[in-house]
Amino acid sequence: MLRLLCVLGLAMGLAAEGVAPMSTSGKGARRRTALSTTSSTTAPTGATTTVTGSAASRANAYRYKLSQHACPTAEDSEKALLACKNYEISHKIKGAGEEQKKVLGEERKKLYSEAAAKPTEVKKAAGVAHKVFFAKAFAKYCAEKPASDVCANETMKKMYGAGGEKRKRVKKA
Repeated sequence: MLRLLCVLGLAMGLAAEGVAPMSTSGKGARRRTALSTTSSTTAPTGATTTVTGSAASRANAYRYKLSQHACPTAEDSEKALLACKNYEISHKIKGAGEEQKKVLGEERKKLYSEAAAKPTEVKKAAGVAHKVFFAKAFAKYCAEKPASDVCANETMKKMYGAGGEKRKRVKKA
């Protein structure tokens, strides 16, 4: 679970920097391939729109928007979450010089490697804490900006919406 959060958090950070998220190909493979690409297209009216290739990368971008909205005013316990720490580093990177960006990038890598090295119980607890944090952030964000893409996205509604729609698990016989 925490590995998923680490990957999602890293993808959010990379999305904030304009880099496509990466994933390993196959089990144990060393080669990395892009999960999606982002391309800009020009509409007939002359407006530029951005098209993202996968639902996972959109969800990561939406979670990052929620982090941007919630982390600055979050409680101390929420600021200790990986999502808020990632937001803080990304926020620092935007105004930093090239050398400082490298240092902050290494700091982010260290943060995620430490999180990945924690015991399974701690990872599960962190996953639950992130779920609660994002549900709270989603409710607050959508109360203020109900017409935004974040609030209209079905995946985000299912994961963090007020209806609390949960998937039913079916036991295999």
